Amino acid sequence: MDWTVDRIEEGVCVLISEDGSSGSMRLQSGSVREGDVLTDVAKDETALLFSDWAGKTVPLWPNVQRTAVQKARMQALLQSVLGNGKGAINRMEKVDRSKWKRSAWCDFFGALEVPFYSVTFRLDVTVLHAYAKAHGLSFYAGMIWVTMRAINRTDAFLYEIHGEDVYRNAYLNPSYTYPYDGDLFGINTIPWDPDEPLSAFAERMKRTEADATSPLPTAEEDEAGHNVYLSCLPWFDYLHVAQEFPMNRDDSTPRVLWGRFTEGSDGRLTLAYTVQVNHRLIDGVHLHYLYEALLAELNQFAKQE
Repeated sequence: MDWTVDRIEEGVCVLISEDGSSGSMRLQSGSVREGDVLTDVAKDETALLFSDWAGKTVPLWPNVQRTAVQKARMQALLQSVLGNGKGAINRMEKVDRSKWKRSAWCDFFGALEVPFYSVTFRLDVTVLHAYAKAHGLSFYAGMIWVTMRAINRTDAFLYEIHGEDVYRNAYLNPSYTYPYDGDLFGINTIPWDPDEPLSAFAERMKRTEADATSPLPTAEEDEAGHNVYLSCLPWFDYLHVAQEFPMNRDDSTPRVLWGRFTEGSDGRLTLAYTVQVNHRLIDGVHLHYLYEALLAELNQFAKQE
């Protein structure tokens, strides 16, 4: 069965099948366009589009004239929307605001022109650094992996605002910076796999960075949402930093940054760790939950020493 993209509205892709039935899915990227076709989609694959059932295959995408780069982006989109090869589907569920206990707070802070704020705290990364060094892994990859695991287990970070509607992600994807062409940088966004070990994640980071055809995402991809923006300042320590953000009260993307680690008199390594969020969704107590989740993830490395 073929499914055609009928229209795209605020990140929702509405598809029509050959027999006239329809369905919709949230997009992870701006690569899809109206008129694109998913060809020869089997029954079990159709379930991937509109249910929580995880199939074993990904439909071929699409049956239209596209460049290799565009086709690669579409394949990445399908992997992100439909699954990552291990049965996980990043589905967005619409929140019933009449039953959502945070609805009034979302509106309260939504009246502000700039409802964003950031907090910086010290994070002890001694065990992660030791583990990465012992296993020949990138400390930066380790920080991203720990951050993503902690954020995805902290429920308040999974919500997104789209106008009057609020959606909850099953999980968020890492969108991180990496060195590019001397003193420039690239941005790499990859689907999150909650079951992937650090070693495999670090290898996938290197592979996808090397395969990137452009260092920067398109405007549509940058605005697609469902991500965590991550970066670091590895050249120096800092006290606090304010990050860039669009003048859009609905912007729900968490932004995480950390600096160079320093060694204390006790031999412990700590670094400045900054989280910037939208107050419409996240309060100070939720940052406390994130901090506790970060410590729990880091402590796992102490158990493996």
